[in-house]
Amino acid sequence: MNPLQKRLTYAGTIPFWGLAGFIFLGVSELPLLGSTHHALTLYATVIAAFMMGSSWGSNLSQSSLHDDSSERKTALVANAQAILLWLGVIASDGGLRYLILATLFAWVLWLDRALFVNGKITADYWFHRKIVTAIVVVVLVVMSVYELSFTN
Repeated sequence: MNPLQKRLTYAGTIPFWGLAGFIFLGVSELPLLGSTHHALTLYATVIAAFMMGSSWGSNLSQSSLHDDSSERKTALVANAQAILLWLGVIASDGGLRYLILATLFAWVLWLDRALFVNGKITADYWFHRKIVTAIVVVVLVVMSVYELSFTN
């Protein structure tokens, strides 16, 4: 990863912990963004879809998907993830929604692990990917616990 890619990767975590911080401080609305909960959910959904698409694209660029290979299975799993993301966001709210999003981020990381093991992503990318995913998953799990424990 070049320096700009690294900066952008880590900068992508700012809305996660920033919006969570506003929520913990009791800020429910922000200018231009509206509801902090809604903004966090939408941002997490967009980034999850982006990560799923990145995994899908890496997988497609390296395989034919015509045999019973691991690449074909990975492509099918990526599609299942997208459907679960959509269903999870529209069919849940609050703490459950954050937990579903955290689970999907961890699942996409698991798919990227397969890409790393097969030499399709670099060790440098994999190293930073794990750190950023850990940050995102921790924020979403903390938000889930907060929502399930303190807002009902």
